[in-house]
Amino acid sequence: MDFSHSKDAGSTILYVGHDEARRPYTVTADIFEIAQQRGYDTLTIPITNHNYKPRVVSRLLLYLESAEAVATDDTNQHCSSARVPAIQPLDPGEIDLTPDAFTSRCLLTTASWTDLASPDPLIGAVSKQVLLQEVQYAAFCCGVNIIIPGPRPRGGFLHRDGLARYARAIAEAFDMGPNLHFQISLPMSFDVDDQAANDAADLALFADEKRVPSNAQAWDPTIEPMGAWEVWNLIRTTCNYNPRLSLALTFPRHLPGLAVQSRWIAEPLRILHLPRVSFVANKLGVEVLTKSQQSLLTRCLRLRNAPWILLSGVSPILDNQKVPEDQNSAVEPTPVEASNTTKKPSKSTSHIEYIRQHVQMKQPPKSFTEQEGMGYEDYLQNPLQPLAQDLESMTYETFERCPVKYEWYEKAIANALTDWKMEGKRSSGSDGKIVVAILGAGRGPLITRALQASAKTGISIDLWAVEKNSSAFIVLQRHNQTWWHDRVHLIRSDMRTWAGPSYPSVDLDRGSIPSEAATHPNPGGTVDIIISELLGSFGDNELSPECLDGAQHLLSQPYGLSIPHSYSAHLTPISAPKLHADIASRAAGDSQVWQIPYVVMLQAFDYLSLVPRPHHHPVLKSCDDGQANGTGPWPTSVPSVQEAWSFTHPRGDLREEGNGNENGHNSRFTRLSFPCSTRGVCHGLAGYFEAVLYAKTSSQSNGHVESATNIVEADSSTPNGLSYQPSKESVEISTNPVNMEKKSKDMISWFPMFFPLKTPLYIPDKSELHVSMWRQTDGRKIWYEWMVEIFLRLERGNPIKVGMSELHSSIKDGCIL
Repeated sequence: MDFSHSKDAGSTILYVGHDEARRPYTVTADIFEIAQQRGYDTLTIPITNHNYKPRVVSRLLLYLESAEAVATDDTNQHCSSARVPAIQPLDPGEIDLTPDAFTSRCLLTTASWTDLASPDPLIGAVSKQVLLQEVQYAAFCCGVNIIIPGPRPRGGFLHRDGLARYARAIAEAFDMGPNLHFQISLPMSFDVDDQAANDAADLALFADEKRVPSNAQAWDPTIEPMGAWEVWNLIRTTCNYNPRLSLALTFPRHLPGLAVQSRWIAEPLRILHLPRVSFVANKLGVEVLTKSQQSLLTRCLRLRNAPWILLSGVSPILDNQKVPEDQNSAVEPTPVEASNTTKKPSKSTSHIEYIRQHVQMKQPPKSFTEQEGMGYEDYLQNPLQPLAQDLESMTYETFERCPVKYEWYEKAIANALTDWKMEGKRSSGSDGKIVVAILGAGRGPLITRALQASAKTGISIDLWAVEKNSSAFIVLQRHNQTWWHDRVHLIRSDMRTWAGPSYPSVDLDRGSIPSEAATHPNPGGTVDIIISELLGSFGDNELSPECLDGAQHLLSQPYGLSIPHSYSAHLTPISAPKLHADIASRAAGDSQVWQIPYVVMLQAFDYLSLVPRPHHHPVLKSCDDGQANGTGPWPTSVPSVQEAWSFTHPRGDLREEGNGNENGHNSRFTRLSFPCSTRGVCHGLAGYFEAVLYAKTSSQSNGHVESATNIVEADSSTPNGLSYQPSKESVEISTNPVNMEKKSKDMISWFPMFFPLKTPLYIPDKSELHVSMWRQTDGRKIWYEWMVEIFLRLERGNPIKVGMSELHSSIKDGCIL
């Protein structure tokens, strides 16, 4: 069965390849078809065959025996091109790869016997020639994906200068083929027991300490959990985050720590390499993956661009196949003949069957937020300009797809109405009705929720809806006639210029006030409760403070209230190489791309600052179930997400500024310090928000949110015979990953904000990251400015600054008032 093309909507589609270290046959179109029949999607093909290595080694030996190779001057430390043996171009007998139609669908592999990262410049230079020749021929054959062996410790050590030469060689190889994608093969961590095994003719054996520069720095990556990641970081940084560079990551049998796992998930994973030694035998003798391996694999497969799986060391494609010594001169078997050479399935497909039937078909179902966010993962979007631009219907529809937000809004409205009546507050409407205004009604979801809250509580309201978008206003008029039965007063106006409820001589039974009433109102009316959904991904980034300030004069005194009551912006530093590479690819056409705070559903990223999880704090569901959202399955730690600033409505101190900047009171500044115990690279800041939709008084609130509304049926003991009882809790929503599960689980209306850094900052172990951020305004627009500093903590004395970003500013793309 071809599992890779299963139509089961609940299954995960995997792309699985087969790797064989020394295939005794040349991969042809027929063999590729057999591999597909056995459940594989692709095969690895070496670019050169076994005839190439002897010629290169022979040329190297001749060079070493020559008088030129034994020069005693110290110029050999630089090993210029004039002093490196030239490797002649490839011969036909050294190549089995041909430019066939299936070649582009295969994974091409470069020579494993080279040593690009050798501390000996001569060996590194020869290895580089081999790499470039192979890459050049692969490009000619229309290859797409090339797997290149990563640096390997020799004798337990790597050398910094050798690593630099390796990275430089990869960067140069990109110029050989503009359509080639390189996957660097690396382990999750270097293990002291996993030293590279050298064949008798590996170039590493010809390295000579006499040619190693005297100032070469040896480094043992096996003693550092992030050692392999350090190697990768050097390579991708040297290659300027080239989007055609990715990872072929080897899954070990024993996984490294959770911090290492989450770091790799944030990187551009293209291939997950599963050698046979990664599997363990279960009670039935079947080789399977451990529970921890399966959990990590699930996290990887949830990424937007799920990595491919590459099995190696498992049973060959052709079991018991006798391949002619000279395959080129032999008659190739037909697919039917080749498949019949194995008369019983035996173990040849055991591993691929396990991957297809267990790993692929039994993936846990995606959560609500994962299903709703499909297609938006790591997709950068410019923030909205709600006052300067009218939103499209599709944008409104996207917002309205989240039931959690509107359920919580309805709860806040119901609680506000309940408390208003129970506390005997004076209402602004006729016959004791509470006047409620929806500011920025859009297509009307909050109108529906307000009417439902009124019905559930049995409290009558006089409902007004204000919307400036003339197209959305048409939808509101239609809904008022068909859904709301003309119970809503509709006003087409900017909420900041609306003078408040008025009742001109029109048919009030219809409720819909003509649009000219917004221009020529009969002033004097006030509003008891104003409701808005102006919050942005960072809380205040879509001008909620400015809009609600402009509407504050509508509130009745002294009890008028706003939903939301308050909101705060929150920050944490993250590593997001995929986002950085995406922005960098746009920079050639727009230099301002680094100055824009983006809205993005973060997925392939890693938190850089973690703090111990409080004992009373539950383990995050998003962490516990292994979802790839950057948190990782942290049982003892949570991200350090800190508050930057906050806003409260209505403001008691609202006044016009005397300096010509009427919005100066909405400026903000913060400086935050984040502990970073583990090294990493900061690519930017993740922004979140928390909001209190309805705030209880301190005498009635215990500071957290109930999971369901507390509106109940009346009984004989209910005060004043009312059909409701006072609410006991504040109603809150949050996108903060630390408490979103508790406050507003499964809310999908808002994605986080991402404040990028133009130049990534390296963070050493045991350091501190300081963030300075401003919310600026000149009365015409608002914008953000941000910068990051890195300090190394010392046991004694002041911390030492080791890095600093430039000051970023979104003033050119500020949100227009």
